[in-house]
Amino acid sequence: MLCDVNPSDNVSAFPMLAMTFNPDQTYLMRLVKDGNRLEVQRGTYRFDEWNRRLYLHTGGQEQSYTAVVWFGRELRIEGRTPQNQAATATYVRSNLRVNPPEAPPTDRRPR
Repeated sequence: MLCDVNPSDNVSAFPMLAMTFNPDQTYLMRLVKDGNRLEVQRGTYRFDEWNRRLYLHTGGQEQSYTAVVWFGRELRIEGRTPQNQAATATYVRSNLRVNPPEAPPTDRRPR
């Protein structure tokens, strides 16, 4: 869950609001698209702790971030703003999970 962005005026550089990383190397992420639309993204991930890189794979694309995990409770991701300024987002572990979007209701009336 997103806890802090430093510098604070660069929050738009990190559209990822919350992430759930599963032991099977899959993830679900809640993010902001187009400034105000919430979306859930799913994919696979790989974390290389020696090179401090988090790789996220979704829809045939890969994104990578400089990342550090602190004591299994905090994830810090470094990034750049559209103006090429350095920014860091801190995510903290919580008991809340990102859930996949619900399937549309189906009509189960007998015919």
